[in-house]
This record gives sequence, structure tokens and C-alpha cells, in this order.
Amino acid sequence: MNSGVFPNRPAMKFILLHAPAAPLFLVPIRRNFSKRWNELAVIELAVSSHLPGEKTLTHPDCAGWIAPMFSKAARALAQSRRFPVVNLSNRFGPCAHAINVFLDEEEIAALAVEHLIERGYRSFAYIGFGKVPGFSRERGACFRKVLQSRGYEVREHYINPLPNPHPVEFGEAVHGEIRRLLRSWTAPTGIFAANDELAGRILRIRREDSSGHLPFHAVVGVDDRFHHGERDSYARHLTSVRPAFEALGRRAAEVLHEAMDDRSSRPPGSVVRVSGAVLIERESTCGFATGHPVVNEMARWIRAEVDEGRAPAVADLAREFQLKPRAASALFAKQASVSLREFTMGQRLTRAARLLLETDLRVGEIAQRCAFGKQGDLNDVFQRHFHRTPGEFRRHSRGDTAAMTQARPCTAAPNR
Repeated sequence: MNSGVFPNRPAMKFILLHAPAAPLFLVPIRRNFSKRWNELAVIELAVSSHLPGEKTLTHPDCAGWIAPMFSKAARALAQSRRFPVVNLSNRFGPCAHAINVFLDEEEIAALAVEHLIERGYRSFAYIGFGKVPGFSRERGACFRKVLQSRGYEVREHYINPLPNPHPVEFGEAVHGEIRRLLRSWTAPTGIFAANDELAGRILRIRREDSSGHLPFHAVVGVDDRFHHGERDSYARHLTSVRPAFEALGRRAAEVLHEAMDDRSSRPPGSVVRVSGAVLIERESTCGFATGHPVVNEMARWIRAEVDEGRAPAVADLAREFQLKPRAASALFAKQASVSLREFTMGQRLTRAARLLLETDLRVGEIAQRCAFGKQGDLNDVFQRHFHRTPGEFRRHSRGDTAAMTQARPCTAAPNR
């Protein structure tokens, strides 16, 4: 690609790609669009980091335009174009003057739903931004649709920014609203956020809050950054759906090429959906770190042992995985950011909380089923970590309307 270079020779047709430097998810889109376009056509591809003006778009050699459409100004420019325009952004909803190539939002929502249900959650919430139609609203609607097809309801919350807010004021307002929402839900809730930035805020609040039930809330985001940098303190903890950005770029090139060759039956305003999203499983929902197969199996084995009423020791796990105890502990702590002992205790307390919510078993029997020696041991640990006794937790949670759709919670470890 020739960034910022436009052909100036007569009869040299060019396609204009509006590709701003940020956000980062545009990198794989424009890379794959360029690669696929060069395979399909001989027309040169010109790249602009800034929104093009009328002069560029009325150039006689401009044969097409592909744009993220991140602004209303870009939508307005598309209205009078004589050549095909492809829109890749659903920020404001489909553009009537362009062929819209979008990610399959229902597929993204379905991955989040299946993941949360598999983790045992039965109470769900979606948190997005803004009142205007666009990807946030559509993502929430798809999450609701998939859940309703499975027989579940969902709370939908849209955070509306203050008019012309100062960045600090905006952050504080969003932070406060999310905190209020999390504290209002006593039943363990599987939360789907519109994007990773918002999910990261939720995860940080969940980790920082010392109230009893917040650790039971799970968080799933959507990876709108494509990759996480080391500066993102929450990145290695956040379960996220990764959209098919590479496929989106390739498909956009194909759609534009078809439209230029008059082989496309798609009129302006039509929508082409692109699938291929994957879920990246991390600690915010499943209690173990990203991607390490041995650590993943360790966590699953510990949960299975706890579900059978046992409290496995480090030596037991090391023997199961043919490792030395010190090596097993070091590996798990490095990958999961939590010690084996803390993780195991978190799973035992999670099971106790689930039994308190879902059954009428006496607290003493629950203590035995969770490998506590006696009821007093469970009372002490439960109150120390969650600031209420098992009985208080049961009464408080069952008194909330949210507890009518109870969940099997999951947490990496109790608050420390």
C-alpha cells in the first residue's frame, strides 16, 4: 500500500481506503483488504489516514471508496458518490449509500452466551454505551435474542456520556454507574460488555470492590483492539470474543470488486455479515489464565475435585500432573496470577455459595460437601472473604428478584 499517495497520471484508476492510524483493530482489516484486493484487481489502492475531502472523492480516476465510517461526516460524503462505497463500521448503523460489510454480531453474542451458560451462569446483563443506534445497541439486541432463544432474560444497561465531559469526569461517571449496577445484583451475573475497554472497567471494579457478592460476577468483552498491549493491566485477565477482523478485510475487498464489475446484486444499504469470531478464555470468567494447556487442565481438575467434595492439596495436583509440587505451584501462579491454594479455596467457596443459593441444605451439610471440617470453619472463611455469614448471604440473595434466576458462580479467588 502507498499510504497517503494518490495517483496523478491520467487514466490511472485508484481505490481509496480511509484507514486512520487508530483504533488498532483497523490494522488487520486494512492489511487483509490490501492483500485480497491485490489478488483480485489491477486498480491501485491508495490509503489515507484522514477523512478524504470532496476534491479527492470527485477526482475522475477515483473508482471506489472503502471507509470505516467512524463519523457522520463520512456518511454524508458517501451520499453523492458515483462509484461504489463499502462501509465497515456499524457505529451509527448501516449506511443507506454504501454496501455495508459488518461483523456477525449474533455470532459474537452467541459465543459469549454459550461460554457463560457453560460456566453455570443463569443471570445475565449487557452493558453498552450511548442511546444512538449502532454496534452497541445491535450487540445488546443480539445478546438478548440468543439468551431468549435459550429461555433466559437479560438486563440491558446503556451508559450515556455526559454532554461535552472532561475526560476525568467522564471516567468517574462511568466508573460510578458501573459500580452501582454491580452492587445492585446479588445473584451471580454473567456480564457481556460492548467492547474490551468497557469490560476492562467492569473487571477492575469487580476486583477492587470488597463487598461480598461482586467476585461472583463474570465479565466477557469483545476484542475491539485486536491485540492487547502490556500497558493494559486487565488484558491478561479478560475473557474476550475476538471478531473476525481478517475475514472482514478480505470480504470487503471481494464485495467492492464485485460491485465495480457490475456483478453484484447488492444495492446500496444492503448488509453483508462476516463470521469467524473466536472466544479467548481468561480469568474474568473461568478462573484461570490464558492459553496455557497444562494450567487449564489443572484448573479443570481442581474444580472437578471440589465438585466431588474434596479439597485437593498441592501434592495431589502435582502427582496427578507428574510434576514436583514446587514446579506445579510456580507454573500455576505465573500463568493464573493466583496461587494454587487461593484458587482451590476460591472454588470451594464458590461451590458453597452455589449450594446456598440453589438448595435448602443446612449450612453444616454444605460445609461437609465443600470439604470444610465443620460448620464453624466455613462460617469463619466465608465471613472473612465475603463480609457476611453463609446464612446472611442466603437470606440477602434470595430476597433479591435477581436470585430467581440463580447461577453457578465462578471466581479465581476470593478478594484478598
